Amino acid sequence: MPSGTEDGAVETVLLGLGAWLSNQKTRRAKLSVEQLHLLGRAGVEWAAELAPVRREKGKQLPFADELAR
Repeated sequence: MPSGTEDGAVETVLLGLGAWLSNQKTRRAKLSVEQLHLLGRAGVEWAAELAPVRREKGKQLPFADELAR
């Protein structure tokens, strides 16, 4: 994730996977259904459990056919 420095240069900050997952879980209310679905497919259990619940009424997801499998 880039962050600015005093001289205007951009510095890259590496974030560990554990910290990144923790941030996603903390902000899970703001994640889209698609983001939750993709995290669930990657093995993140809490995201897989939330994805079906967060589906918006009347909206067809681009990957809806995969959910039916």
